[in-house]
This record gives sequence, C-alpha cells and structure tokens, in this order.
Amino acid sequence: MARTSMPAGFLPEQTGADHHFRPPPRRSCHVTPVIDGTATAVAIEEAILGAADSIHLAYWHLEPALPVQSRAARAVGFTQFGELLLEAAAAGVDVRVFLTDVEPLGDPVRHLQSWAAYRRLVVAADARASGDPGFDRDKFQVVCALPSSEFTPDSLQGLTTSSPEVMRRVQDRQLKQVIKALNAMAKTDRVGAVAQFSNSPGLWADIEFTAAVADPFVSRGSLPRAMCPASHHVKLAIIDGLKAVVGGSNLNGRILDGEEHEVPDPRGLTHDVNCMLEGDIVGDFSRFFQGIWNLYYGVSVSYIAGRNPLAPPFGELPLGPANQVVVAPMPKSRPHTSVVQLVRTFAGLLDDPPAGSGLPPLPDVLRGDIEESYEAAILSAKRYIYIENQYFRSAKVGDWLKKALAASPALRVIVVLPERPEEDLSDPFTHRGRVIRAELIADLTATKRAGFFTMRTKTPTIPSLPDTPPIYVHSKIMLVDDVFATIGTANLNSRGFAVDTEVNIAWSHPRQIRKLRLELWAHQLNLAPGNIAPWKPVEYLSKWQILARSNAALPPTPSRGFAVPLVEPAASALGPNPLLDSTPAPLHPTIDALEPLFEVYSGTTGEPPAPGIRTRPKPRAAVT
Repeated sequence: MARTSMPAGFLPEQTGADHHFRPPPRRSCHVTPVIDGTATAVAIEEAILGAADSIHLAYWHLEPALPVQSRAARAVGFTQFGELLLEAAAAGVDVRVFLTDVEPLGDPVRHLQSWAAYRRLVVAADARASGDPGFDRDKFQVVCALPSSEFTPDSLQGLTTSSPEVMRRVQDRQLKQVIKALNAMAKTDRVGAVAQFSNSPGLWADIEFTAAVADPFVSRGSLPRAMCPASHHVKLAIIDGLKAVVGGSNLNGRILDGEEHEVPDPRGLTHDVNCMLEGDIVGDFSRFFQGIWNLYYGVSVSYIAGRNPLAPPFGELPLGPANQVVVAPMPKSRPHTSVVQLVRTFAGLLDDPPAGSGLPPLPDVLRGDIEESYEAAILSAKRYIYIENQYFRSAKVGDWLKKALAASPALRVIVVLPERPEEDLSDPFTHRGRVIRAELIADLTATKRAGFFTMRTKTPTIPSLPDTPPIYVHSKIMLVDDVFATIGTANLNSRGFAVDTEVNIAWSHPRQIRKLRLELWAHQLNLAPGNIAPWKPVEYLSKWQILARSNAALPPTPSRGFAVPLVEPAASALGPNPLLDSTPAPLHPTIDALEPLFEVYSGTTGEPPAPGIRTRPKPRAAVT
C-alpha cells in the first residue's frame, strides 16, 4: 500500500507511558481472521504448545477447566486449558494471566467466576510447585483486578443533592438480591453456597456468614460504599512476543462453537470473530499488556491481603507471586503487507462532577482511540459499511451512520446483531440499553439504506427449543469499502468507547479485507464466495434482504445460511423502566435526575444465560 493512501480510521501517533501511548500504524504486519470460537481456541492452544519464552493472557472471562479443542493438545494428553499453562511454566516459559474482576454488586456471577478462576490457577500452581522441586513458582503468575475508576457515595452530587442516600438505596437493592439468592441456595446446598461466597471477596465486607442459623447470609450494614462501574473487557493472548490473538471470544464455554453452529448446548450457539496477528503490531500489544499488568498487579496483591481477614471459614484466597513484567523489544520480523494499528479504550479515575451540574460521574478517558477510529471510518464510507456487534447502543454511532448515508447516496449499511442481546429487562440499565438500541434501529431503518439482521441455526439441534434456535452474535467488527476493518473487543456502546478497557485493531489491506468480507458473507448466507464476489455495492443490502427473508420463510434444514431479518420491538413495546418509570418509583423524587447516568452506563458487558438456567433476574447496577 502506498504511504499516501492510508484510509480513514487510522490515527496519528501519540507518545506517553504504557497506559497513555498510542502507537503509529505499523506497516509490516500480517492478520489472519479466525471465525468463531472453536477455531480460535485451536489457534491459541497451538501457539501455546509452541511457546518458548512467554505466554501473556488478559481475559474478561477465562475458565481453567475449559476443554482443550486442538488435536495437538489432546495428542499429548491435555484435557483442560489450565493444564497447558501449567506445563508451559514447568518448561520455563513465563506465564502471566491477567483476569478481570467486576463489581460484585453489579454482576455477582462474573465476580465469582473471576475469583474462582484465580483460586483454581493459583492452587494448581502451588500444588505443582510443592510436588516438583524444579518448578519455578515465579514462572506462573496470576492477578485479578478491577479498574481504578470508582463511584463514591458523593459521585451523584451532580445529579441529586441526595447522592449518598440514593447510592445507598441503589446498592441496598442489589445487595438484598444477592443475599436472597445465597440464602435460597443454602437451604438445599449449604456447602455450595459457602463455596460461592468464598469466591466472592468483593462481598465479604458487605455480607456476614453465620453458620448456625437458617439464613446464614446477612448484611453487615456497610452501605453506601465505593463501587467500580468499569471492567477490563479484554480478550488477548500474546505468545513469545511474536503472535497475538485478539477479538470477541473469551476463553470460556461459550467459545465451543464452530462454523456450523450445531453444538447441542444453547450456551454454545455463538458467532464470533477474532484474529491472529504477526509482525510489528505484536510489539504494541506486548507493551499494552506490560502497561496493565504493571499498573494492576500490586492492586491485586493488596486487594487479597485486605480482604482475607474478612473471609468466611476456610475461604481465604491464596496469594501467589506477582511482580513487574518487562517485555523484550520486538525482534525484527519478516516483511508483511498489512497496515495495522492498535487502538484502545482506557479510562482512569472517575471525575465526580460539580454539585448541581446535571452531569453524571464520567470516566477520565486516557485513550479513546476506538471511538475516534470508528467515527473517522464511518464518515469516510462511500460504498458499504458492514457491522457485527453484540451491542448497538451508541447514539454517536447512529448519528455517524446517518451523516454518512446523507453524504453518500450510494452507501449501504448492513448490521448483524444478536436477536436477544441481554438476559432480562428487569434491570434498569439493561432496559435503558434496549430502548437505545430500538430507537437507533428504527431511525436507521427509516432511511431505506440500512438493514438489520440476526442469526439463527439451520437445523433444529435442540429439541427443547424452537426449530431454529438463535445464534448469539458476540463479534465486534466493522468493514468499510473493502479498504478498512476493525476487529477487537469493543462493543458499540458508551462502555466500549469510554468506560471499559478495550483493544481493537485498525487494519488495511484491500485484498485481504475483501477476502474476509466474502468469507463472512458466505458463512452468513450459505453462498460460495465466488457467487457473492460479482455483487455491486449498491446491491449488497437488497441481496442480504432477499436471502434473509428466504431463510426466515423456509423450514430450518433447507434455509440458505444463518442470516434472517432482525425483528426489533419498538421502544414503546419494551415497557416501563423498572426504576425510571416505576409507579411509585422506589427512589422518587430523585430518581428521574439519574437518567444521564443510564445513558453512560447502560450498555452491559454480560452474556445471555441458557434458557431455563437462571430463575431470577440477574442483579446489576451501573457497573457491568
């Protein structure tokens, strides 16, 4: 690519510390897109098996017991992902695992999962070291940490003069739901309830456990307290500083789905996109990992030390080694032909607004590259924009798309979203996010040049579900005019642009991006790439609409591909918001003033449950 032809979406370099810098576009890179989770697991496992120096992982959700997927790992006797990591450390490879903690009053399930993974990995490494004198315990390090942003009891002072009381009542609502669930579980499985509580250190200061009573979990009366609204929403594996895998897939059970989407477990029906990176860009991802590790490993150690005195009986968390990481300089790689730039979202402390300002607490956005990159790329589009995303809740994205459509009459927009993006509407932040999505879809559909689609299976693989179960769209990608693509972890909501830690690539290689488009559309529409290639850009949307409507009308077996039209309910059909519109509202007269808070934090980062698994609303606050 000529140096004068850099497409919009790439950003100028900015120097700074590891968590402030923005690297320049790198011109000698190679990108291998990986569609769906099983293929991604195989790529990561094979890279780990070949690791000689370092394995650096940063994941929003990592399950050490995840079954291995590659033939290579099975051939040497591995059954679980965590075993791969321990064996690599035993061979002298520096293994570091950065796990995301989340606010337990916002998402107690994910908080528990993170610390259960931490405990399992550290205990396994300690056991290996005790039985193997040659095992260097420092070679296997695990940390788990929240971002540094916090709501304090006074954080809502810009919206209400009753900030501490409103914060207490919101938190109390969440805490009561958690305690109720723990006590309900304790009635039939007390051991299991205590085990869950033991892996929930963020609740130890809020909940007291007393073994001798029928309802053993009670509030300590600790509210209001500070709480974290953000998460490290990263999914990144770096091997030897030479290869990196980044994208939408966590290393959990939902990854176990292939391109045919025929897994007999509904939690596995997931579509995702990741990419394997090689070349100069990997050095930038290594520096990013170095930055978050060195910023937070001490936070993790201090958190555990401070929480353990409050632990339930036999519930103390193990404290493994954790020290600074220094990545080696990127070795000179063989020439590659893609231009790639690391773009990210990274926020610092929350800025509490002045009292009475009408503003919610806002993150100090140290890096807002992903939002800038999306804006520039969308506004530059002339022929087509193709988006796959888990969430579509950014009014900014809606405005950019409408401006681009107005500026270019030939432009067509195709958006693929999950049919059911969230677990329930009983949470006020989830509800607000669904309303935003419904309004955006209605506005853009009215232009007649934007279409919205979702995915359903081609075969009735799950007898208990309807004939065509939905496939959960979890990818976070955008292609523009075959000259620009972004792939990564950021959802299209305010969290992905300003609140959570996120990493994407900006990528340009026209031939390779066109190839990815044809592969994705062939996957979605069940057409050979050669049959799609002759389409003219002005025909893209109408072709999709025809094939999607055909898929929806046919029985599942003969349907052509997974794409079907997205039938989005009107915003008015979603019912009242559980807090903002309830009568009487639990927090009136102050709750109406909190609506700006919902606009910033309404896009959650969770995943839908399997049908029938969760029997109660999932507790959430402005934190997931």
